[in-house]
Amino acid sequence: MNGEVAKLWLNSNLLTVTDSSYGNVSADYRTMNFNINMRTVLGNSLMDNYPKFKMYLWERNTYDASASNITFISGLNIQQSGIQGIGLTGSLAAVGVNSNSKRNIVREFIVTKPLQDNITMKIENLNYDGTTSTLYPAQYFLTFVPVTSSLYKNPFASLFNYEVGKFTLSTSTLSKGATNQFGTMNAYRSSFTFSNVNLSNVLSASYTKYNLVIMSVATGPASNIVLQNHQKQLFFTMTGLPFTNATATGIVSNVATIPVGYIDNFATGYSSVCDAPVNITTFTKPSSNTVDLTFNLYTGDGSVTNNLNVYGEWSFTFGVIGIKV
Repeated sequence: MNGEVAKLWLNSNLLTVTDSSYGNVSADYRTMNFNINMRTVLGNSLMDNYPKFKMYLWERNTYDASASNITFISGLNIQQSGIQGIGLTGSLAAVGVNSNSKRNIVREFIVTKPLQDNITMKIENLNYDGTTSTLYPAQYFLTFVPVTSSLYKNPFASLFNYEVGKFTLSTSTLSKGATNQFGTMNAYRSSFTFSNVNLSNVLSASYTKYNLVIMSVATGPASNIVLQNHQKQLFFTMTGLPFTNATATGIVSNVATIPVGYIDNFATGYSSVCDAPVNITTFTKPSSNTVDLTFNLYTGDGSVTNNLNVYGEWSFTFGVIGIKV
């Protein structure tokens, strides 16, 4: 929890069947090839100093409820994994089986550092019941944690061993479709900025690098939300802090991703406690005590939701833990 991590968001919605700098995707969205520079993902410090990483994979998959799929990933040096049959051979990791669109599981793998900076990561969704339906674009969130022990301990088991600063941001302080003294928000509550957030009492002066931990996300009731099933998987992006080793397909600047969850009924509201390490992003101490923090809401297919519906109020609770360097 108090160690530096690297984050990677793979957004298949930005891929096309024609190869680009991002990669390519099959017409049915069952096979995706992502072009990745691992030095950019890990940063020089992690890339040069650690030979192995624990990779945590968390998905926002948007399969049809009738589809039964098993997902495989290849292109990374995944240890102690392999498969034979169903058209696949070699060092692959079976991510798991999915039979509906509510998949939301964190999985762990051990990967060794690649020999080259540039790799192509392949993700394949195979339907084991024989059907060949076209899938919606999916989101994959990867977290890389340096392995410092052969025991592969999970460093995210608890928070109570660390000094934790906490703060909460709520859109109830903002005005819908307007700007006030606390910030600005669009008419749909899907994009907003909290202005002049003072972190002087949250960031310990003993550190210059921190982990931001998204501890919970909640939204209030909304009466007129109409989303398709694959759009009910929601997550936010967050900018405004000097995040490090936080890479996203199609986004140049460092950005944190905030998982929300699968919201089936917006009329009753929703709350979620996020799992580590998906909810952790490393950042360096900002040059000012006050920062502007901007949030943008995405649906599970990777689409920006600025003009879909009017959402309820949002509330975010964060923890901040110092990193020893």
